[in-house]
Amino acid sequence: MTTKLPHRLLPACLALLATACTADLPEGNEQAPTDGPLAGQPVNLSATTLAVTPAGSAQTRADAPTESAFPAEGATMTVYLLDEANTLLQQADYTYTGGKWTAPEGESLYWPAATGTYRFTAISPARAAANCADGQNLTVNLPIEWTTDELEEWKELRITYAPAESRPTTSPIALSLRHPLTQVEAVMSSAATAAITGATSRGTLSLTDNTATPLAEAFMTLCKPDEDMPVHRGYLFPSTDATPQLVTDTEIYDLGLPDGQTLQGGEVVSVTDLEGFTVIYTTPGELMNAMNSTPGAWEAQKLVITGQLNQQDINDYQWKAFYEDNIITHLYFYASAPGMEIPAETCMWYALPGGGDHMPALQEIILPKGITAIRDASFFRAENLQRVILPTGIQVIEASCFEFCDHLAYVCWRGTEFPTCGSGVFSDYSMANPHYLLLPDVTDPSTLNLQAIGSSESRWPNVYYNYRGGDLLDINNYTYLDQSTL
Repeated sequence: MTTKLPHRLLPACLALLATACTADLPEGNEQAPTDGPLAGQPVNLSATTLAVTPAGSAQTRADAPTESAFPAEGATMTVYLLDEANTLLQQADYTYTGGKWTAPEGESLYWPAATGTYRFTAISPARAAANCADGQNLTVNLPIEWTTDELEEWKELRITYAPAESRPTTSPIALSLRHPLTQVEAVMSSAATAAITGATSRGTLSLTDNTATPLAEAFMTLCKPDEDMPVHRGYLFPSTDATPQLVTDTEIYDLGLPDGQTLQGGEVVSVTDLEGFTVIYTTPGELMNAMNSTPGAWEAQKLVITGQLNQQDINDYQWKAFYEDNIITHLYFYASAPGMEIPAETCMWYALPGGGDHMPALQEIILPKGITAIRDASFFRAENLQRVILPTGIQVIEASCFEFCDHLAYVCWRGTEFPTCGSGVFSDYSMANPHYLLLPDVTDPSTLNLQAIGSSESRWPNVYYNYRGGDLLDINNYTYLDQSTL
């Protein structure tokens, strides 16, 4: 759970500290001989995938997600070979293909001599090597204002950790790689400016011990990727010399950790200005683990889930969150779920064996960006449900999805396409007053079949279209109004 720090600095409050596990690298193009002089023979790089795993729990806001995306097919890295005096002798680019790291023919690292002690360091992706001339110090310049492309680029960066030293050998040389930067994820209630002060924006990053030498400090603005997800993201050096702060128009948050601890590379620090919300960061397939490892997460009534989901995450969460605990009132999926679906009967009323019923507590939900379908009766008779926000890209909403949600007063479709709707998606009766239907930003509103989702006269007395970042056009009098006033 994250703690809001109103207008003053308070200790951060929740997290998992990270350590990096060894990443062995699969063999190169050629196999070194088993005996005899090794001078001029290829260096044998070894084995498996990299993993970043938590090393216990501490009362901080940092979380170390499980590494699941590296190395992906086509990933690249530059490997450097240095001698005892740290003089760069060779470097070579390797690509991850078919479960192995391979260099172009004739370009792999080779043993310079039959004796001597050598050290190996590496940078991934290989294009980052343009800023490392000596195999020891990677010069980096973090953006002052972040773009989505820059976020994707810095998310990929990994460097050696505790580089291996070895005399010429036929044994595989294992390199450890880890994230050198800490990701900051600020969940804002609006598009207010969010920036980091006291953060190093440029410096020299050592591949030997992963320390950062600050050359300048900057006011770094975190980007807001899109209107569907009011989440600002950026990266910073985990500096030991200063405590960075997140600053918005009205709040200041301390990103430092208690008890003299410091931010670690590979961590995600989540901050929220949504009062009373718990924030969970997840990578695909790890949502249940993230929930289980965050104290109080299953007891939270208001929850924000960020990161990325797969279908198993959605399916598992459905049963645990709505059928077992049944206490969540506000659920904001700021995590993306490309190509996934909301299963049938996700959060619906049902009769209990022996009498009685199950009535979901859910009042408000923002569904994940990237989902393509909401299946049959997913929120059928969820009578406490009041507000639903549907992301762009939904192609189908099946029958009875929101039927008999009698208090549902606010439905917003974002994007430019209206999904195909089954029969009785919404019931015609509502006890809520007033209530609003916010339709997509479509070229021709007359193409929208309001009857498919409930009578426009009885179910939705207030209908608006052309969602434009908060500007809504009243189709009755063609005047714009602010969504926040509804």
